[in-house]
Amino acid sequence: MRIKHTDLPMNRSALWFVASIAFVSSTLAQQNPNLQIDVTGSRESSNSILTPTKILQGNELQDKLGTTLGATIGNELGVSQTGYGTGASRPVMRGLEGARVQILQNGLSVGDVSNISADHAVASQLQNTRQIEILRGAAALLYGSGSSGGLVNIVNDRILTTLPDEATGSVNTSYESVSNGRAAAGHVDTSFGSIAVHVDTAINNNQNYRIPGFAEQGGPNANWKINKGGTPENVPYSGKLP
Repeated sequence: MRIKHTDLPMNRSALWFVASIAFVSSTLAQQNPNLQIDVTGSRESSNSILTPTKILQGNELQDKLGTTLGATIGNELGVSQTGYGTGASRPVMRGLEGARVQILQNGLSVGDVSNISADHAVASQLQNTRQIEILRGAAALLYGSGSSGGLVNIVNDRILTTLPDEATGSVNTSYESVSNGRAAAGHVDTSFGSIAVHVDTAINNNQNYRIPGFAEQGGPNANWKINKGGTPENVPYSGKLP
């Protein structure tokens, strides 16, 4: 077996070019031996996104307390209320209402039918409320995927976590002139030995809205309609739009 060996000519210019690149790279590395990068950040807890976005409590809650949940938090940022009368007012969050906005009491579902039909009142009395938590976004998803609009948690002291040293209680009353609405509530906390006792009661009564001047319910213009030909009938105005 014969092996043929061939010598290839070496290009000195190419070898010199490669050596020049290596020399320049090593020179730059010696000029900048250390690179320092400064980064400024803020350390936050992983549970910070799950905290309520708004908490009403203390004097702020007493100043904003209304006869319904919607009237109480209806002026908060991103929150409005439904308009189905004085006794049925549910919060609307980010334009969503009904089943899209959950109502909880002490972290548990209230279990009423106000999320099905907005003309029903929320079955949680506000007069004995200690604080109201408004949650949106990731904080609301902690309680389930159905609260895409948000969540409202009503916190009261019905479940005592400590034994009261002495008997305590409170009485809360309110009145609304526009609807002759009256509300009253009271609660008492005490203990008998190692047993904690909590008693509370509330009543809420609202009438129709009253407005200045004269308003007619029914009357000759109550049954207005548009005929098939487009002619209005019993409409209390005349003329046309420009």
